[in-house]
Amino acid sequence: MVSQSQSYQSPRSFKKIAEDAVEHALAGRWESAVEVNLEGLEIDANDGSCLNRLAKAYLELSRYKEARTLLDKAIGIDPLNRVAIRQIDRLSKLDSSGIARRTSGGTATNSALFISDPAVATVSELKKVANSEVLAAVSPGDKFKLVIEDSIASVNTSSGEYV
Repeated sequence: MVSQSQSYQSPRSFKKIAEDAVEHALAGRWESAVEVNLEGLEIDANDGSCLNRLAKAYLELSRYKEARTLLDKAIGIDPLNRVAIRQIDRLSKLDSSGIARRTSGGTATNSALFISDPAVATVSELKKVANSEVLAAVSPGDKFKLVIEDSIASVNTSSGEYV
């Protein structure tokens, strides 16, 4: 079915656009991710996944107003859109605290770092976690320093901020 906002001819399939958008995001190429997701929205302006991906790219580029507009639209289309709800929560912490997003400089997120087998994963209780404003500025692909003193392990950002 072709939606009203969908063009009848597209140089690339919507599926290929989505794949390219994810590839750019995983590689930390946020400007390219913006361009590809905008191409997707030209085909279907109400696609929730595309809206979420574009909002994430804008978030990573500290373009908070544009991100919020897209997230609001995504939630308007699907009030149970968990991705958009989580990102709105993150965005509200970034907005209210005046935190400037500390990007990892376009560092690619290696998909091999994600644990796909729950049998080899473990859960540890965290005793002292940074406040939500600090955590809101952390993204996949960011680099951290593991500091071990006695029997206590701490995680810090590359600039030394406690996480």
